[in-house]
This record gives sequence, C-alpha cells and structure tokens, in this order.
Amino acid sequence: MKDVAPRIGLAGLGIMGSRLARRFLNSGYSLTVWNRTRAAAEAIAREGAALADTPSGLAVASDVVITCLADPPAVQAVALGEAGLLAGDIAAQLKAVEAMSGITRTS
Repeated sequence: MKDVAPRIGLAGLGIMGSRLARRFLNSGYSLTVWNRTRAAAEAIAREGAALADTPSGLAVASDVVITCLADPPAVQAVALGEAGLLAGDIAAQLKAVEAMSGITRTS
C-alpha cells in the first residue's frame, strides 16, 4: 500500500503561518489556505496553494488543519463561527476534537 500525503489546511498566514505555508509547498504537500485578510491568502495561492473562502471550506478541503492565530478569541471565532472550521456537517465527521487553545464547544 502506498502512503498518501495528507491534504493540509492552514488558517492564519501571519509571520509564522506564511512561513509554514511556504515550507509545506516547497516540500510538495497539497496545501489549502485561509486568512481573515484575503490578500495574505492570495499571496500564498500565487505560490501554489489552493484558496478557501471560509474556514469551513478550508476544513472540507483538508485532511489536517493547522491554525496559526493570534489569540484564543481568534481561535474561537475561526473554529466555532458561523462558517468556522467546525460548522455544519464537519463537526459530525470528527471522531474527536482536542481544543488546545482552551476554548470549549458549547453546542
């Protein structure tokens, strides 16, 4: 059986996230990106990443999602917002969610 590299999603393309994105692309990974400031995501897309319109779109396009966000409120908004990483059917598909930021899903 041949190993298949996971499709990586990256939310947050500031100083750390943009460098991670370029490292994934340079290593040959399939990468989809989202950033609250679309221009930052478009810059990485010009280098070969796919562009997601929403965090939920990022989650659907990815096997693994990495977040590089500023603080717990930003993580909460991106994860639990209306079009967040855990919106709709995405949450039902997960076997477990580990909230490393300290946020708690209430619904």
